[in-house]
Amino acid sequence: MPSLFPCPEFLTGCDCSNFPVRNFSVEESDVPVFFGHHNAPPNNGTWFAPGCQSICESFVSQQAADECAQRQAIECSFDGAPSDGNPLPGGGPLAARFGNTQQDCESTCPEGSSVTFIVAPGTVISATQADADARALGLACKRAAEEKVCFSTLSPLDPVCVGQVMSVVFDAYGGTPEYTFTLDSGAIPPGTELNAQGNLFGVPTTSGSYIFAIRVTDSIGTESVKSFTLLVTSITPVLLPNASVGVPYSQMLMLPGAVNAVTWAIISGALPDGLTLDPVTGIISGTPTGSAVTSAFSIEGIESE
Repeated sequence: MPSLFPCPEFLTGCDCSNFPVRNFSVEESDVPVFFGHHNAPPNNGTWFAPGCQSICESFVSQQAADECAQRQAIECSFDGAPSDGNPLPGGGPLAARFGNTQQDCESTCPEGSSVTFIVAPGTVISATQADADARALGLACKRAAEEKVCFSTLSPLDPVCVGQVMSVVFDAYGGTPEYTFTLDSGAIPPGTELNAQGNLFGVPTTSGSYIFAIRVTDSIGTESVKSFTLLVTSITPVLLPNASVGVPYSQMLMLPGAVNAVTWAIISGALPDGLTLDPVTGIISGTPTGSAVTSAFSIEGIESE
């Protein structure tokens, strides 16, 4: 005869039928099926969340079906738990429920700023205390990571030169994008500006070491501030005198404002054949060879700390 047990939409893994049997053969007896279900009471008097209804079927016993339904409710429910261990109705292996103890997790940015998130007692439940605490700690760490914003841009920034177009893009992660960048303190080089997307760009007009702090704010107001150092240099002479094939050549480079030793290096391109750069003195010297050509190269001078 048809079962009075309704076919729920959330019963998965089998074809829904009003006949609680699996064997329809006339040659064998019907196989009994036991259904267990759990529904949270209207006032949510247990720790099961109201939406965590569950139904299980079993060919073994009614107890097995009931315990399966309770287990599914445990896996579904993570809110409204008591502090610990009140028994579930009906006894059996799921007769205890445990709410987590307070769990704290701190998430720290590379520059040292941090956010701590606290999961209150009883927020997460499980069949064991250890599992409830472990799940609550994982939740605390996840929330802490979501509630902090960190800079991924390192300091000091790469040096730039006076009179040359520059662009530095500040990057952040965490929080809730999109991000907005503003100058929090200090001064950026004259001739440059910072836009809200975190791009510092322009043509620096004055050499020097600039120290400033940038603030990043995410879409829900979470903020972080980090200090940056940017060195603006000006190697002189700006234009090197021309050299002639077969004629000895010597030109010293200078880094105005440097008080310590400067190390020189060619970072792109190449000097004309026959010329070399002394990394200690900054002197380009030698006798050009070959045919007359125009050579393009970039030289970097770095002052030691």
